[in-house]
Amino acid sequence: MYAPARVRKAAGMSILHRRHPRFERHRPASGTPPDAGPERLLYDQACDLLLAARGLRAVAGADGAQPAIAATLGCLEATFDALADTMTALRAQAAEQAVAAGGGERRRETLAGARRVIDQCDETARALRAARDMTGGLRERVGPALAELSA
Repeated sequence: MYAPARVRKAAGMSILHRRHPRFERHRPASGTPPDAGPERLLYDQACDLLLAARGLRAVAGADGAQPAIAATLGCLEATFDALADTMTALRAQAAEQAVAAGGGERRRETLAGARRVIDQCDETARALRAARDMTGGLRERVGPALAELSA
């Protein structure tokens, strides 16, 4: 929800609580119409994430990018955390999809397949949280060094 700066400040909200006009329209970069269903929105948001990651890679080694390294690592840290939460949110539906795909199999095999999907989603979420923690540690180490270089 969008709130004016004075309301965000009084409520202890950060700028992250402000809605961006692009998201108000629910129109990702891929051009999804505003009335698209959740399956289309989910996929388009994932494509936008990939596009953003490629954009980061394109400028990561550019001359003059050093002052933004610590802030970028902070954003990556938060992104890994959000992706871990996304995996947790996706796991039940992914397991349901595995059950539906195993329609002709015996029940035990279908449930075992669903359990493997859940386990893989959980493992992926743990790996993303580990990446979050490593990125946070890296940010803490390079942040002060970069501050000294720019002083």
